[in-house]
Amino acid sequence: MVFFGVLGYLMKKLGFDPGPMVLAFVLGSLLKSSLRRSLLLFDGNPGGFFTRPISGTLFALLLLAVVASAVRAIRRGREAERVRW
Repeated sequence: MVFFGVLGYLMKKLGFDPGPMVLAFVLGSLLKSSLRRSLLLFDGNPGGFFTRPISGTLFALLLLAVVASAVRAIRRGREAERVRW
């Protein structure tokens, strides 16, 4: 308990929000059991996550969000370099 208290204090000091960490601890075991159950349904093949319509759509949206975020960060970096010159 002391460890998590120190971890929370350091996260606050360094500007990190401890909410996602708490959420990860709460949902981690649920995610693990659901992943194991899904892999049993797909006979151990992780490709089943991408071939189903709902999970494939969610994965595509995730990729789109990651790429859009990366492109936005690259554009901001280039604009910041132009301002310096």
